[in-house]
Amino acid sequence: MLALRKTSPDFGISLMQVAPPAAPGPGDVIVSVEAAGICGSDLHIYDAKGNAYANVWPRLPLTLGHEFCGRVVSAGEGVAPGLLGQRVVALPVGIGIQRDGCFAPLVSVAAANCLPVPDALDGELGALIEPLTVSESAVALSETGPGRRLLIMGAGTLAQGAALFARLAGTGEIVITGFADSHRFKVLRSMGFDRLIDRSEPGSEEQLTELAGDGFDAVIEMTGATATIGEGLRVLRRGGILVATGIHPEAAQVDITWMVRQRLQLRGSYGNTREGWEKVIGMVAADPEVFRPLITHRFSLEDGVEAFQTAYARIASKAVLRPAPADSCFPGDAPHE
Repeated sequence: MLALRKTSPDFGISLMQVAPPAAPGPGDVIVSVEAAGICGSDLHIYDAKGNAYANVWPRLPLTLGHEFCGRVVSAGEGVAPGLLGQRVVALPVGIGIQRDGCFAPLVSVAAANCLPVPDALDGELGALIEPLTVSESAVALSETGPGRRLLIMGAGTLAQGAALFARLAGTGEIVITGFADSHRFKVLRSMGFDRLIDRSEPGSEEQLTELAGDGFDAVIEMTGATATIGEGLRVLRRGGILVATGIHPEAAQVDITWMVRQRLQLRGSYGNTREGWEKVIGMVAADPEVFRPLITHRFSLEDGVEAFQTAYARIASKAVLRPAPADSCFPGDAPHE
């Protein structure tokens, strides 16, 4: 079967033929992938800069990808019988980092990490669930809501999702910054967000200072750029909260004295709870068209290298891959049950 794989700790990714997964071991299932999204962490591994994902290199070659939706087609010993045939998403525990991921027609995952999704929820929105759980968790940690002022630093999928969840929480004012993010800003405007600041443009610092006024109640950092941590702390009101979500290739410099004197809180947000996943699945299933604009580009798996190039150039907000049907991976045979 075709798979998108990282073969060396250098820039790039390769499309190649690999053997389908072996019959699942105890507690594992094989999922036929309907759709898979390219994540920012996939792009960090793709460009191989910094050391944030150096733990991947000893495991190469490796099929990447952890954002997906699909149907369970094979189950190992000890798996609940009702899971076979179920459409699922999966907690990204090691997928595409420690074991082969979902940029292929079939992926092997732990059954305990699978969560069912309604048949009415189409695959590409199912593939959005994982990044949306990250966005929802960050918004919850920011304690935003009615009458609160929120700054979101970053304009990609996670930031767009955070903006949607913040609006659903009733946040009084939402300001979003990006850097040379015209394509992503276009998506945000289409969803009704107009307080956007491009930090690559002259005068943007003054614009941010003006909009900050006496300070934001909360800042959510989703850039992975170390300089934004200090910048975010500086535009908080006294007692404000900064939620750091981005994965940073280098250590950030933080003015602890400023934090102490301003009584600021710095919180880290990573992933979400199982209950958080169930909440997000329910929200997306209840109103799917609210979230669909986040998906801007769709590719077949055969065009996966182009998909990575498009996402890396920040032309795509969220690029979704669609593998060939899993049946094509088993010439003359079917997945084991």
